Amino acid sequence: MSFNLRTQQAQGATPAANKNLDGVENVNRRPYSLDDKGVLQILSARSLQNLLRNGGFWFAQRQAPATLTTYSNTTGRSFTADGWAITNENTSTQYIRTDAAGTPETGLQARFYGTYSKITTTGKIMVSQCIEGTKAVGIRGRVVRFQVLMKASAAKTIKIAVLQLTAAGTIDTLPATFISAFGANGVDPTLGTNLAFLAPKSGVSGDNCTAGTNAFSCSVTTAWQRFGGVVTIPSDAKNIIVMAWTDSQFAAADSFSITQASLTDGYEIQDWSPQDFATELQLCQRFYCKTYEVDTNPSTQVLPGALRAVVTKAATALGVQFHWRFPVVMRGNPTVTTVNPVTGANTNPRRTGGTAADETAVATANVNSMSADITATDAASGAVGDAVQVQATADAEL
Repeated sequence: MSFNLRTQQAQGATPAANKNLDGVENVNRRPYSLDDKGVLQILSARSLQNLLRNGGFWFAQRQAPATLTTYSNTTGRSFTADGWAITNENTSTQYIRTDAAGTPETGLQARFYGTYSKITTTGKIMVSQCIEGTKAVGIRGRVVRFQVLMKASAAKTIKIAVLQLTAAGTIDTLPATFISAFGANGVDPTLGTNLAFLAPKSGVSGDNCTAGTNAFSCSVTTAWQRFGGVVTIPSDAKNIIVMAWTDSQFAAADSFSITQASLTDGYEIQDWSPQDFATELQLCQRFYCKTYEVDTNPSTQVLPGALRAVVTKAATALGVQFHWRFPVVMRGNPTVTTVNPVTGANTNPRRTGGTAADETAVATANVNSMSADITATDAASGAVGDAVQVQATADAEL
């Protein structure tokens, strides 16, 4: 595959008769063509498939998205926004989603963005997303571009990179220790077993950033700006991971915000062109879904959306049985967790018809990528036909 590195900084002189002058705008990086009559035409770039999910940070199903929520994982990965996981050098990190629909922000096209804040102890924050093996295999040997929109609470250096799970790893199985050492300020992290950085592609400049050995260094300010770079995917990569991290330790209350993230096949800088809301939600539900409304914290005491069943055998083991058909085919057999929809204090289904009571001995069975069964023992005082409800989540994240 061949490509042109165009460095036109300003519109050139009108070309000779029957000739065209092609170039790329210095600021917006849009290609253009100038004909022999002096007519300038801006050429629309191709909108390529985004291999990332939730690149516009629409969803944070594990929390109330607009509520600042605390996470901490010093070696592994804890999920904040759907698909996006944090690893922090020390306790703790907070995440919140902002809806910019009512208050537009200069340079921002996405409706939502996510903000990661450091609290408690000065330290680094890392945010990552792993691409499922079925997608990663499809781009083996290809050149790809990772780009994001970022801003920070003050001028900061944020690094972005693309990683691989190497051929020595097991597809769709990341090491439990994702980061084994964070390194001093200005030092790149040490990755876990069978993880490796993909070097920025030689001869291709970073987009508003500087290419280094492992990553691209981005000078992030309080204003939104796009950053990105190009790498080549190895022919034997198992999974691909994108990552952004603070190059130096953040003090308490330091933060950076991110949105409009994409990983696309090819060299081209991408305009933000998201898929529709429903499609993005389905992409996320393949990895995590719940019976709650999408923006409801899955520990909330609410009945709407709960699975419903009736007592079939009063005061008897397996007297209550639910069947949950997932909204999409999930990535694999998920971990199913139940929540009491009335008290929220335990995992038990709640009898809401007849004499109200918590059912007991809740269990899951027949779990596969499409559905799960949930069973319980009907508590004393129940009667056949009494209504029972339970909320649930299903987690198949990488």
